[in-house]
Amino acid sequence: MQIYDVDPATIGEATKIIVGENRATHTDTNFGCPRSTPTNSLR
Repeated sequence: MQIYDVDPATIGEATKIIVGENRATHTDTNFGCPRSTPTNSLR
């Protein structure tokens, strides 16, 4: 499961709920791209 937010406290609480309810075995935390233009590392 991927979780997206900009607030670390919100991400932490959401992760506790998701894992506590056995809704996911792991989470991917996404805080967004810090760059104004994302780069493609596969080129």
